[in-house]
Amino acid sequence: DRPPAKLEALGAIDIAGDIDGDRDVSGVAFAHDFLLLVSNESGRVEVLRKRDGGFKVIDPVPLEKRPPGAKERHLDLEAVAADGDVVYAVGSHSRKKAGDDAPHRDGLFRFTLAADGAAGTVERTSLR
Repeated sequence: DRPPAKLEALGAIDIAGDIDGDRDVSGVAFAHDFLLLVSNESGRVEVLRKRDGGFKVIDPVPLEKRPPGAKERHLDLEAVAADGDVVYAVGSHSRKKAGDDAPHRDGLFRFTLAADGAAGTVERTSLR
């Protein structure tokens, strides 16, 4: 048996720009020179480019298409992961607190992220 892993703070990370859901980040991943963040309170993947000692916010990747002017839905995103240039984000797949179904939370999203930060087409499926 191994001893449990220990997390150690290495210092602050400088982030330039605004992040949607910055007080409720639920997932973090790295792809190329980018930091990827998701929040329980948003419907997109925040993409931050590595720069001198920190990161700069660039264009986020919206996970759902919506009509112009329509409000972004809260997808209850729980995690983000990257395998090479393929990025995955997953919603909670849970019901609302009142017990009502919330099918918009059942998303498993996939897209590619090019070395320049451009996102490919977002594909959606579910774990149900």
